[in-house]
Amino acid sequence: IDGDSFREGVPVLFRQIGAVENLETTIDEASGTLNFERCFCTHAGMGHTRWATHGDPAVNNAHPQSSDPSHEFIVVHNGMITNCDLLRSLLREQSGVVGGFASETDTEVVAKLAQLYYHSARPGTLSFAQLMLQVLCQCEGSFGLVCKSRPFPHELVAARRGSPLVIATRTPEPYEPPAAATPPVDTPMEVFIASDPAALLAHS
Repeated sequence: IDGDSFREGVPVLFRQIGAVENLETTIDEASGTLNFERCFCTHAGMGHTRWATHGDPAVNNAHPQSSDPSHEFIVVHNGMITNCDLLRSLLREQSGVVGGFASETDTEVVAKLAQLYYHSARPGTLSFAQLMLQVLCQCEGSFGLVCKSRPFPHELVAARRGSPLVIATRTPEPYEPPAAATPPVDTPMEVFIASDPAALLAHS
């Protein structure tokens, strides 16, 4: 969860193991420090429930996974990065930039690789989509993922290779655009991304 501007601070992450109700309890316990009634002009948030494919079921292995304690890059991921051990070794060689690993997941590797590529590029030369394309060209396996980043506020990058990924939109009023057109920029819109169409039926 993030706010309306990059300067508002670090995105807030909630992670928990077990049933979804455990996560709801963790979020409720934060109600004293967070304003759940606040409305945002722009909001980008994401979450994921998963079976553990890398590492034991533990909070540090739950999603979202982030690149560092400030959550510069955050990833949720469905699938498996089959060359994650190789990528993890390569990232450890860049410890001055990336640092250590907080989880046993292949997902954290994607977040840290994005951070490494971002800081290795000249400022302003890569869009978020271009950055993630470079990252995912290094990843092998079948996956669907969503990434967000503090340097690119209010943006989400979604990508898939083999695994399913569905995108849906919702506007306050029914909107039927002509072919290859998008709603005007002042049209409020919600965008939903999921790995299963059933997850979107109640929202789009």
